[in-house]
Amino acid sequence: MNGLSGYHTWLAQGFGKEESLYRCLKEQILDGRLKQGDVLPSTREAARALQLSRGTVITAYDRLRAEGLALAQQGGYTLVAYTTEDRAPKEQQAPLPRLSGFGARVLALKRNEGISRDLIKHENNILDLSPQECTGLELSRETWQRWMREAVREFAWQKKRMNPLEADESSLEAAIELHLMRHRGVEAHRSNIRVTRGSQEAIMLLVQALINPGERVLIETPGYAGIRYIVESVGGIPEYYNVQDSNQLEDILSVTTAKLMILTPNRQFPTGATMEWQQRSQVLRWAQEQDALIIEDDFDSDFGLGSKRYELLQSMDHSERVLYVGSFSRTIHPTLRLGYMVIPSRLVPIIDAIRGVYHRYEAIPMEERALALFMRSGAYERHLRRTRRIISQRAPLYSDRLSQAIGSLMEWKPDHIALHIYAEWKGSPSSYAAFKQLALSHGVSWKDGCIYEHLSCDHKLEPTMPFRPSALFGLAHMNQAEWELGCQRLRLAAQSMSSF
Repeated sequence: MNGLSGYHTWLAQGFGKEESLYRCLKEQILDGRLKQGDVLPSTREAARALQLSRGTVITAYDRLRAEGLALAQQGGYTLVAYTTEDRAPKEQQAPLPRLSGFGARVLALKRNEGISRDLIKHENNILDLSPQECTGLELSRETWQRWMREAVREFAWQKKRMNPLEADESSLEAAIELHLMRHRGVEAHRSNIRVTRGSQEAIMLLVQALINPGERVLIETPGYAGIRYIVESVGGIPEYYNVQDSNQLEDILSVTTAKLMILTPNRQFPTGATMEWQQRSQVLRWAQEQDALIIEDDFDSDFGLGSKRYELLQSMDHSERVLYVGSFSRTIHPTLRLGYMVIPSRLVPIIDAIRGVYHRYEAIPMEERALALFMRSGAYERHLRRTRRIISQRAPLYSDRLSQAIGSLMEWKPDHIALHIYAEWKGSPSSYAAFKQLALSHGVSWKDGCIYEHLSCDHKLEPTMPFRPSALFGLAHMNQAEWELGCQRLRLAAQSMSSF
């Protein structure tokens, strides 16, 4: 139906029904697919076609009319009122003001991010096996709303907590302290815990406090691109080491001038690997000898299924070199942007000072209060146990089905599996590209691992192992029937590949 074809694409990204319909129509109006004078489906037709309430459709249409993108007509018709000619010519647009170095770097990184993202839009008949932000294992909306209501009931106007040292037993810091002690072996007093809007904000605050323009920071490759963006935004120079080359770490630690290292040792992203005990000892020894610091990003280790479960770097550290960062966005819901850091007392004043620049008087958000109640009740631990049980049941079965389909073409390590499978191609890059095209023709796709590989001419040492083509298959968000269908299509593509 005219204008509605992209609705499910937005819905799959985690947007609500009304928001998905609004974004779907707005995108098509702005890029010219829906032209001025085109008639949008009636609210009844759209509601019936998308299985929505008519009120949801009316709200989305009202938003389009309020922005001048659509126009209501007598008889119940809604017309597209915007044309691409309404856009101001580029020469008439005001130029950007003179930016600071920080502003220019962030703008450049944002533009590059848009280019480097995997933005391929597939048709509706393509089954996408890529990992998704929403996995289907998150806390249910009803459960979270119940805890939010409980937090509102218990809320009482209090004096603003100007000093986190005043955090009492009911605070989120106290709940995190108990959780880390019981489940992660981290001995951290609540006075050393700072709650942030997600783990990325925690890392950004630490990098801002510790890195000057031109200074080097050791980070992983392949790895999460957001870490590189943080380092480059403050003018730092990322220096990469290949986590898949066990010999490179010792070599690069012996020559680097970096004074900060950011790593995910407990469940490396995206490979899922766990840093070996010997390497953990190496980085701790390097930090002590070079007067350096380590940010231990533990955002994704709650769901690891591997048999290796080493002590955290933070627990092994006896010289206050490790800054521990965690998040609740993976375990509860991606839209709950709550993370935290555990830092030595000597860094607390500077981190609080930087936070004070952004939030001079910081009240405690209701989400923090609700999460503290949720954790103190024991419900958070039960939620984690339930989620781990589902993954532990699903991962071996899904891995076996995938192996039957493409085990001759790709390989992966079963003990590295959690919310996704990181698989490496056994052949050449050209054969991988050919197989991906064959898979698309059979109606299945995945996320390329190459988007997490960082290469730079500014390396101290080039990787001694070349990157192999790789793929990420997200298993958490897919039910068994969907996974079986995806593997069946992959098997057909593999059979076609063997006939070449």
